Amino acid sequence: MKIMHLITGLGIGGAEKQILRILPELDGDHIIVSLTDENAIAKEIENKNVKIFYLHYHAYNLIPVILQFRCIIKQEKPDILNTYLIHADLFGRIFGRLFGIRTIICSVRNKLWNRKILLFLDKLTSFLVDVYTPNSPAVRDFLVKQKKLPAKKMKVIPNGVDINLFSKKIDVYKKRKELSIHNKYVITCVASFKPQKDHTTLLRAFSKLKQDAVLLLVGDGKEKKAIEKYASDLGIKDKVLFLGNRKDVAEILSITDIFVLPSKHEGMSNALLEAMASKCAIVASNIPENSTIVKNTREALLFAPGDAEQLALHIETLLTDIKKRKELGKSAYNHVHKNYSFDTVIYQLNLLYKDLKRTNK
Repeated sequence: MKIMHLITGLGIGGAEKQILRILPELDGDHIIVSLTDENAIAKEIENKNVKIFYLHYHAYNLIPVILQFRCIIKQEKPDILNTYLIHADLFGRIFGRLFGIRTIICSVRNKLWNRKILLFLDKLTSFLVDVYTPNSPAVRDFLVKQKKLPAKKMKVIPNGVDINLFSKKIDVYKKRKELSIHNKYVITCVASFKPQKDHTTLLRAFSKLKQDAVLLLVGDGKEKKAIEKYASDLGIKDKVLFLGNRKDVAEILSITDIFVLPSKHEGMSNALLEAMASKCAIVASNIPENSTIVKNTREALLFAPGDAEQLALHIETLLTDIKKRKELGKSAYNHVHKNYSFDTVIYQLNLLYKDLKRTNK
């Protein structure tokens, strides 16, 4: 069985990281086709013996890209096409079907609330998709209730996390020294700098804290400079470390007292799963995408999106209650270990691919 995975690009994002970590562990023969040249994690994937093709798409070369895609399909003869991210979803289902791929899977990672034209095109071409694999019940409900797609086409397959990677012991003192952290407490947020991640609410909340804490912001993106300026305007720039994209996230989470995810909307947050696997005490926005993973007061403390006062109160509560921090961290770890390990996700994907190949023979 050969599965072709079509993705918009191989940058640093949730879908890309899932492909990097899970693809080499799946049954069958897997190849990746990237719609663009973006290749930040491509080398890591190639090192795991996964073949990658690039279509080099830009605004003025659609016809050559289509013809190249046809040649790759003719050469590789995939049984299944699995697409990720909206541009690859639309391109893949139209031209994949046109060029003879019998089974199309669309792995939906987010709701795309503000992309009305793309949502319209997505709905218009949805009949070409055999199965949607939303990564959370919240995304599934959006597809069924808001986009009116058939519930029978939905198969929720969550993101997975490498539990072992994020539960390793490290030298906490050494890591703090490496990052020049001298504060008593460490608060961490791992998120790309996009409006949906709502770093501004986190910074407002952090500016209200009375405790001796440092805020670590891991990630990059177009909004980073604006967020840096906002931190400066709030007078907290010296207590906020902008760490950029990191390969030592597991180690950073190991020195974290509280992990905060303030997003306005998500798909299923890999960062949240990783924080759970690291036994961090978590404060997260009370959006469906988060509350279906962690329950309020059991695995995390949840706050109303955009409510900096409530977020600050939750952080203060946990900073002053070490017992509560440890209880939340332990419960979150047990929950992610049981429900979101790589083994669980790999089993579900293997089963889906085999079922689809069998039914479409």
